[in-house]
Amino acid sequence: MDGKWRCCSQLEKLAAGCAQYDPTKNASKKPLPPTPEDNRRPLWEPEETVVIALYDYQTNDPQELALRRNEEY
Repeated sequence: MDGKWRCCSQLEKLAAGCAQYDPTKNASKKPLPPTPEDNRRPLWEPEETVVIALYDYQTNDPQELALRRNEEY
């Protein structure tokens, strides 16, 4: 710091404007603002959707959903 005090940029500790720095005393007590991720809301709210099968669908894979014509899903 080139021989200067942070509080007043003076060479001597007892110069006018010089003060002891205490980070706990000078710090703000307010909580930090929320991060942008906390502020984000979804662009759309998910809704329950009901669909009706137009035709039967048989699966070859057990992980797929078999459909029956005119059934709601």
